[in-house]
Amino acid sequence: MAAEANMVKKADLARVREIDFTLMFEESIKKLAEALGLQVSGAWARVNGKTDFRASEIEKIRERYNLSDADLVKIFFTSVVS
Repeated sequence: MAAEANMVKKADLARVREIDFTLMFEESIKKLAEALGLQVSGAWARVNGKTDFRASEIEKIRERYNLSDADLVKIFFTSVVS
């Protein structure tokens, strides 16, 4: 039971990701989509957790924003419970 208290709920994860990308990186979803070679709708689907990021997209984001391994884990590999 105690471990579940530390997990992020799926409903909250989409909002966290949206905030991370638009505020932490000070870029719009449109610019993120362009950097990844995606339509804006595709970028939104990924940020909102409806579609998974591909490894190549994560690598592009890592390079673009100079992210550490810890940053990648925080943004992309957070434990989720529904």
